[in-house]
Amino acid sequence: MKHTSWPWITLIVMLVGHVGLTMVYVDRLETSLDAAHDRIELMDRDLHDLRESVQMIVDVVERRVAAARVPQ
Repeated sequence: MKHTSWPWITLIVMLVGHVGLTMVYVDRLETSLDAAHDRIELMDRDLHDLRESVQMIVDVVERRVAAARVPQ
């Protein structure tokens, strides 16, 4: 029976293909994580702006309530 190296070549090709697909998957995962991080930063800024807006409204309401309590 003649010895053949085809099983080894097939195995190597399959391993290289698997590593390549894994690298593509990891790259896409990193891209998704970067996009998610960017969205979280934007949401954090929006939340900060919303807090400032709510605080300004609270300040106005407190001043109006205080002004309404002043006896005339």
